[in-house]
Amino acid sequence: MFLVRKGNPEQIKDWPDLLKPGVSIVTPNPKTSGGACWNYLAAWAYAEHLPGGNATTVKDFVTKLYKSACWIRVHGARRRVSCNVARAMC
Repeated sequence: MFLVRKGNPEQIKDWPDLLKPGVSIVTPNPKTSGGACWNYLAAWAYAEHLPGGNATTVKDFVTKLYKSACWIRVHGARRRVSCNVARAMC
């Protein structure tokens, strides 16, 4: 599930849509947040199951995805969701 701006102006429907030019993600750092680790693993699993998915293509996909990330520092999942909604996008 992706949380998008009202009206979904970028038409985000699936993982590859997050790599479109001008799209950035707001996420906690997966190195410091348990919930964010699941996000990272979900992206990894998605890329791994694409046709031709191998260690190199998966790493490239995840690297591109997180290169556009706007990192936030919050503690706890409930507070993180509230923060994401309140801050919108960077």
